[in-house]
Amino acid sequence: MRTKGVVTVIAVSVLLSAIPIHGWSPDHLYKQHLSLHFSPPVIAQEEDTVLVTVAEATDGVSQGQYLLPTAVHTLTFPLGTEIVSVSCRPRMLTSIRLPAPLAAAPGAGVRTSCLPQPEPAAGYPSPGTWCAHRTGAGMVDRERCTLLKIQVFPVQYHSADRSITWSSQMDITVIYRPSVATSSGFPYDFLVLAPSIYAHALQPLVDHKNQRDIATVLVTLEDVMNGTHFPVQGADQAEHIKYFIKNAVESWGITYVLAVGGSQIFPVRYAHPLGSRLISDLYYADLYHADGSFCTWNSDRDPLFGEDEDGVDLFPDVYFGRLACRTEEEVTVMVDKIMDYETAERYTQEWFRNLVVMAGDCFPDHPVLVEGEAAVLAAMDIMHDFQSVPLLASNGRLSGTSPTGVENILEAVNQGCGFFYYSGHGMQSKWFTYAVNDSSIVLPTPAPGGLLQTDVEHLDNGERLPVVVADCCVPCRFDDDRDCMGWSWMVHPTGGSVALFGGTTLTPISFGDQFTQTLIIKLALNMFRAFQQGAQNPGQMWCQAISDYVFPALTGRDYYALEQWQPFADPTLALAAPSSAPYQPVPPSGPAQGRRGQPYSYTASTQDPEGDSLYYRFDWGDGAVGRWLGPYASGETCTAVHTWNATGSYSLRVQARDSHGVRSQWSDPLPVSMPYTHRSLWSLVYDWVMLWLTQVR
Repeated sequence: MRTKGVVTVIAVSVLLSAIPIHGWSPDHLYKQHLSLHFSPPVIAQEEDTVLVTVAEATDGVSQGQYLLPTAVHTLTFPLGTEIVSVSCRPRMLTSIRLPAPLAAAPGAGVRTSCLPQPEPAAGYPSPGTWCAHRTGAGMVDRERCTLLKIQVFPVQYHSADRSITWSSQMDITVIYRPSVATSSGFPYDFLVLAPSIYAHALQPLVDHKNQRDIATVLVTLEDVMNGTHFPVQGADQAEHIKYFIKNAVESWGITYVLAVGGSQIFPVRYAHPLGSRLISDLYYADLYHADGSFCTWNSDRDPLFGEDEDGVDLFPDVYFGRLACRTEEEVTVMVDKIMDYETAERYTQEWFRNLVVMAGDCFPDHPVLVEGEAAVLAAMDIMHDFQSVPLLASNGRLSGTSPTGVENILEAVNQGCGFFYYSGHGMQSKWFTYAVNDSSIVLPTPAPGGLLQTDVEHLDNGERLPVVVADCCVPCRFDDDRDCMGWSWMVHPTGGSVALFGGTTLTPISFGDQFTQTLIIKLALNMFRAFQQGAQNPGQMWCQAISDYVFPALTGRDYYALEQWQPFADPTLALAAPSSAPYQPVPPSGPAQGRRGQPYSYTASTQDPEGDSLYYRFDWGDGAVGRWLGPYASGETCTAVHTWNATGSYSLRVQARDSHGVRSQWSDPLPVSMPYTHRSLWSLVYDWVMLWLTQVR
């Protein structure tokens, strides 16, 4: 039985402003404030432990630690911005004695074994901090940014006396030194890298993309290795390619990268999180650290890349995909699929709005949850506006004899679906799951059970090609001499899939109630969240799924999941109709003059041609450009607050973007003047002391 405490709902509010701190240094420091509000914790007792939840802090838990609520907030800055300090002040603290010990997070493992687990620390507050942060460089709405992830822990647990202390408000201050982002006149957007033997077969794709106004360039690996365009840099072929991508980003304006070739012909990078060895194409996409420096994935310069201590940034800096083609014929198959899919706008056809899911009971010996079905039901909830076709152990669609479970799967895919999600177990040439609470029955039928590689070859879905997401083990282990299951879907000449995402090795999962909130399952579900939040192609889906996953308190298990998440896809493949830009906003409304050091509110609004929700950011004219605020309904008014701390005249502008990342023109400026006001000696001394404390921290 579970009993619940009283719940009091308090809305979350975030107050964010960028304030220049003039007079501190020649290159000014700025600060942003966040004020986060939290409801009282809900205490639920189940058997001999207690679960504590907070309505505004539901962003998951750290494996091997106590189950405590946490919230993650992301701030973006121009690439190269220096985050000087992040401070957190908990307010309005309350202590509560718990009726039983706090529940610990369930164990984690791969599909076949357990991963090493840290134990919760005894006798110390957990997690021991109110706030943690992580910086990185990554893509947000086609713009390369410095990202600041702030993770707050509104509840602290004291195991010694079984009590918790919680904060109803946290005030966070970020002090930063901004960089100036400049970009204009770049010739290309999409880079295709391939061995020269594939160049002829790829040329129709390059022409097709250019005709669709995606400025595309094909570069052969031979040109990369010979230094035809940029000097060759790096210690091995994979590093030569990564440096080339970096140079192409900086010299050509590249946003998307497609690697064409299997592991025998296009070099792969093996990463080593948790002492493992796995293929990681994230290596090629993760170009920068937060300060804009090159991210080598090998900070200790030993022979092993992507180790836990190697300074891996994790945030992708380009939208990346790979077609793991082993022959020119496979290149032609993929080029034909992509061109037909886009030319015929398959994403507009009725069948595209179908979501087919396949799952059963991953771990019948763990009766808390029917794991695979919990994952696909979560995906169905995310994709609520799609017509779901559930093929489950519990509804009998995987266990029949006439038709068999395999026949049901083939029929559902042949009928057409925009997305196919499989959650379960995997081998190099087989996907399988179990009947509910019965590990002796392997599904789908017929016996001995499982969807085989030869079954995939019998698909006949023609041009009705889904995007496949598979959270099982090894769907994308494409360095094996045999076909991997994921590539069999992709290279099917008369059907299969048009894009596929999955792991390159054994996939890590969490047991129990946290199954859908962590590790590879969270990554898979993030793919669907990204699409629903406006990602318009596989590259954006993959990038956003990874970026949204990353948080400050990552463990080796998280690196193990993130580094293996493989995109078999053309990253530019259109999965939605192009979105029109929001209309240009009118100049912001608010005071045209004021006193420096005082906060002032300004409003802005515009409309979107398709009625999409909108986000706004303000250029305050003093070097500070605010973060994106929103979402707001089309036509709804946005309000922002800013303080100018220096005398002068400023031009205040606002820009809008829709939920697909398409941006409006900047508004015409609103002139604002801040006359001189006298500052007391104490105020000047205070600013000097705050600067000194910041620099010695």
